[in-house]
Amino acid sequence: IFFIRSIMAQEKELRDSEFMRELALDAAQVGLWTGDIPADKWDWDSRVNRMMGLPEDAPADLDAWVGALHPEDRDHVLEEFGAGIRGEKAYDVEYRAVWPDGTVRNIVARGKMTRNDKGEPARIDGITYDLTELRKAEAAMRETEERFRSMVTNVPGVIYQCLNDEHWTMKYLSDAVHDLTGYPADEFIDARIRSFAGIIHPDDQKRVDDEIQASLTSGESFFLEYRIIRADGSIRWVNERGRVVGGEKKSKQHINGGIFDITERKIMEESLRENQERVLRAAEISLFGFWELDFQTLEYTLTDSFWKLVGTSVEIEGGYTLTNQVLMERFIPPADFPIHDEHLQAALSTQDSATRSLETRFFRVDGEIRYGKSQYQIVFDKEGKPIKAYGSFHDFTDRKQIEDEL
Repeated sequence: IFFIRSIMAQEKELRDSEFMRELALDAAQVGLWTGDIPADKWDWDSRVNRMMGLPEDAPADLDAWVGALHPEDRDHVLEEFGAGIRGEKAYDVEYRAVWPDGTVRNIVARGKMTRNDKGEPARIDGITYDLTELRKAEAAMRETEERFRSMVTNVPGVIYQCLNDEHWTMKYLSDAVHDLTGYPADEFIDARIRSFAGIIHPDDQKRVDDEIQASLTSGESFFLEYRIIRADGSIRWVNERGRVVGGEKKSKQHINGGIFDITERKIMEESLRENQERVLRAAEISLFGFWELDFQTLEYTLTDSFWKLVGTSVEIEGGYTLTNQVLMERFIPPADFPIHDEHLQAALSTQDSATRSLETRFFRVDGEIRYGKSQYQIVFDKEGKPIKAYGSFHDFTDRKQIEDEL
């Protein structure tokens, strides 16, 4: 009786083991197959049929398996299979199976041949598994990477990810950094040869660090302008925009952002500032006002001489700034609004910084209508967006009256 019970226990253990094996194979989507090479007899489980698009309960049929192979893969697979059963090489091949409904699946098959006592190929045993979802994921990843690479390549600046440390240790840096700095990107990665902090102008380094750390406290993105020293020793101005992410511990934080060359804009602004200073000096000795328009805020900054032209003063007005809307409503006749709008839109559409002029009527604060002329330049960024306009304004009413009399 004990012997019988022992046999029964062993059989149950085998059944349980077989059940667990089948469960594992199903979960892993792995099919088993075997072949008696001399007898040319083949056998495989329902999972192999399922992968090949054959009826699950169909008996193993080598011709049906061959028929399910993708036409472009068939010759290669049969060549590899033949070499495998002859013992010339291990059978390890990836191919496509075409189901009856046209669905294409990516399959991998691997087998090991064993020999008989005479050293002749006797049998081959192997596994088959479906790689379709993995290949789809890989293709999607490649497509995402290609889109990202295309996007980065077409961005007019440097895209980066770095650690929030004293060196701004770069973990990713687009190739555009070479054009900006004169150094190849790989020299900055993990500070292999140099750190990005090392090329920031010494006079700007502390301010850059302070502003980035301040943005971490506020939880907002940062916007910086600073200088870098290129490989050739020249200095470039850059605009950096980024955000610190990664939690509260500095060792876990990194920064994602972009760096853009604004040197040409800075040179232009400096030139315009020099012109502005000359105009301001001239304004002190003539009926000549100066104004500046910020396209971000649509706010004008006006000089003392401008307020004098319209019959008031900065003390009365309480400051040097007015919004575009208030300035128009207070000093421009409503009938002339379209003239101003059309002139400005035409100037913006050209996206250049040529000097322009506009003659128009204006109100003094006492209600008198007079004639004035503005001359100005607009500063655009590399994307063609207006940043600021700098201009002068003078009263030519007396000249106008003489011209009208003539």
